[in-house]
Order: sequence, then C-alpha cells, then structure tokens
Amino acid sequence: MHIELVKIDWDNLNDMPVTYAYEDFTGNIIKIIEVVAPNVKMTIKSFKVIRDPWITKGLMTLSVTDGKLYHRSIGKSTMNIKII
Repeated sequence: MHIELVKIDWDNLNDMPVTYAYEDFTGNIIKIIEVVAPNVKMTIKSFKVIRDPWITKGLMTLSVTDGKLYHRSIGKSTMNIKII
C-alpha cells in the first residue's frame, strides 16, 4: 500500500479549493483500496456453514427433503394433495 501512496502526486491538493481537494483525495484513496484490497464475492459452501450443535445430519436431510417437497407442491391445487 505504501508504494501506491508514493506514486500519487499529493502536492496538487494544495492548489485546489477544499471541496475539489477532498473529492480528489477520497478518489485517490478509493482507487488505492480497490487495487490493494479488491472487493471479491465469496460464497460459503452449505456444508461448511457453522450450525447450532443440536442440528444433526438427519435433521438437515429432513429439512432438504421438506424443502424439495414444498417446491413440488407449489402451484398444485389443494384438492390434488392427499393428507395422510
């Protein structure tokens, strides 16, 4: 980050009005941050998510099955669904 800060000519901020100098300063800092620490979208796999200790593998399986059955039943009439 130090190398990126040295590359910028900061002397031109002294010759600008305050509002323009502030905009130039913040623009330069944002550019440096994007170079040094870019914003990267990360995804966490569902099996690596930390869960409560009481949620067992069996409960997770039942939850997934329940979700699949729910999505299959969406849009179907209640007359076609049999309740056991």
